[in-house]
Amino acid sequence: MYGGKLTTYRKLAEQVVDLLAPALGHASTAWTAATPLPGGDMPDGDFAGFLAQARVRHGWLAPTLLHRYARAYGTRIGRLLAGCSQVTDLGEEVLPGLYAQEVHYLRAVEFARTAQDILYRRSKLGVHLAADSEKILDGWLAQH
Repeated sequence: MYGGKLTTYRKLAEQVVDLLAPALGHASTAWTAATPLPGGDMPDGDFAGFLAQARVRHGWLAPTLLHRYARAYGTRIGRLLAGCSQVTDLGEEVLPGLYAQEVHYLRAVEFARTAQDILYRRSKLGVHLAADSEKILDGWLAQH
């Protein structure tokens, strides 16, 4: 297949599609460069302004958790936190900094199926958590 750095994935994906499209009978031009990723549709691309607004709306969240949510989910943070107005609404803290609400969101919306999906592909929490975190989360997922 194809590999590359995170900063070039979009361009690499466009090149792969350009190679595959004719074989599949599809003809179109690249469009992703001008399209924000899901959650990236912040006015003027202003993350600082977006984070300030998120602090007003979700001031009940710890600043570090709110910042992580804003970075990871962008404008989809409202969908992630739907129905939540206090920390207890996030449900069980499955692992440090990972609440049931986020796990349910990732499973329902972002196609996360395994602990590895959640910890490494989507939240990047696996880089910082204890070595047994994946096993703990796999057990939790099996029960829920």
